[in-house]
Amino acid sequence: MTMVTGFPLDDCPGLTIEKDVQYGQSKHINLFLSHDIFVLPTTCDAYPLVVGEAACAGLCILTTNKALGASEVIEHGKNGYIFDSQAELLECLTQLIEDREKLN
Repeated sequence: MTMVTGFPLDDCPGLTIEKDVQYGQSKHINLFLSHDIFVLPTTCDAYPLVVGEAACAGLCILTTNKALGASEVIEHGKNGYIFDSQAELLECLTQLIEDREKLN
């Protein structure tokens, strides 16, 4: 699992933390190519461009209904899921990790 953030975080076993990832650089592109699921558990994002980037990369996208515009990119149950809460999102993420067929 990889977290991309600009915020300082403590090390966490099993979690790779990527900082200072800039749009279009090879690190940015390789993150999309080397993962299967994109998760944006936002409580407020007015225009999350990264949802479209993840869709273009063919990733399964999990986000909340607070990612405005996500419903223009995500067809619920087909290329991703939009949830009313972060708890529902995490439940689905757990199911996808445990059931690769559902992910496919």
